[in-house]
Amino acid sequence: MPHVRAEAARAWELMKAGVIRENYLRADGSGAVCMLECSGVEEARSIMEAFPLSTAGVIGFDFIELRNFDVLEILFDESNEGSSSTSH
Repeated sequence: MPHVRAEAARAWELMKAGVIRENYLRADGSGAVCMLECSGVEEARSIMEAFPLSTAGVIGFDFIELRNFDVLEILFDESNEGSSSTSH
């Protein structure tokens, strides 16, 4: 398939630059998952749609914006020190 070498080279460039943080193949063989470090979905879309296989119309992408998992912050919130719950 043409463009595969260029696709891999572009992915490697973005990995070295810290833009692609993680890259996985789906176990069912139906695609890949790329975790990007960027400001939001529009930046991610711009980055991924510039890949050679995307510009050739061979592949497409779904985008899911994530945020930090800050739920554990409650463990360190001193304002909750005095309140304890006995029900779970």
